[in-house]
Amino acid sequence: MTPVIDTHAHLIDRQEPGYEGVAHKWGGARWGGGVDDLLAQMDHAGIDYACLLTSTIIDVMEHFHPDVRDDILVSFDPFINKACYWRDWAAHKDRFFLFADSIDPRVPGYVERAARDLDNGATGLKILPAFTNSTIDEPGWRPIFELMSDRQVPCIIDLSYWYLHFPWFAPRLVGKYRSFGEFAETVHTVAEAYPDVRMEITHYGTPILRRNELKSIQYGEAEPKALANGEIDYELLQGPIDMIAPHPNLFCGLSAYQHVIPASEEYPYRSALRIVEVLTQGLGADRIIFGTDWPYLGHVGYPELIRSIREAPFFSPEESAMILGGTACRFLWGDDADAYPPGR
Repeated sequence: MTPVIDTHAHLIDRQEPGYEGVAHKWGGARWGGGVDDLLAQMDHAGIDYACLLTSTIIDVMEHFHPDVRDDILVSFDPFINKACYWRDWAAHKDRFFLFADSIDPRVPGYVERAARDLDNGATGLKILPAFTNSTIDEPGWRPIFELMSDRQVPCIIDLSYWYLHFPWFAPRLVGKYRSFGEFAETVHTVAEAYPDVRMEITHYGTPILRRNELKSIQYGEAEPKALANGEIDYELLQGPIDMIAPHPNLFCGLSAYQHVIPASEEYPYRSALRIVEVLTQGLGADRIIFGTDWPYLGHVGYPELIRSIREAPFFSPEESAMILGGTACRFLWGDDADAYPPGR
């Protein structure tokens, strides 16, 4: 039977004292965020496995506005840390796979640390190039891709295109790319150079789909036509489709797709389901990977998200099973996917 896998989950260390005093500042507080919370919700929804992405608060601090960044760092550094991930993964290896993060080419020893994480049992690596003020095709990332090629491990890549118009986020990249297609050339270069490295492009490629967000960009991105302010233009998903489709080693992760669901929208949450439908039409179910960014689920929980995909009239049972876990098996284990999970 095909497993259900959330390939994009995070944790907060709720064993550290003081969490309740800062939880209101944290976007994932509704769903708890601790390992026991995650396991209970996985069990309730019938999720077999989850991939833990070990992003720390320091890793992701660049997207916080400078006015709040110091407060966020001080508040959450004790709770969002790499040690928590390794501890909880080690205690539940039967449910979790670890993707090691905290990779910054500007910091000496980054390749050695990534290698050590793989030696210690990480399934693959998580890469956040724009959070380090770089693009994925820059020379500093090549040793990391060479390491993954040598070890034959997969990676999850957050391109962060939807943040590039923030002047404080990645200053070197502001105004550098006039369109998503131009930005995608950085991905084409890497995918062609490392065809044996399986790459999940997470957050469905990080396109900007809403009119009000597009209006804030100053470097030539075409605005969607005849849309109300804030309405989703699903045609803009063609950018990620065109980026991923030519490369058999690239997969499209759905993580955070559910964030488009308005609080007033009822099941089956057509606004988010339409993203899954369009991407599947463009790439095929065998290139789509379910993920959520847990505990940043928004207001819709695991069971409803999974049921909406299973019950979607435009997916066959085989396609929905592929989206919810079958494709993730291919991404995680390559040619060994039929014997999942190898070594368990």
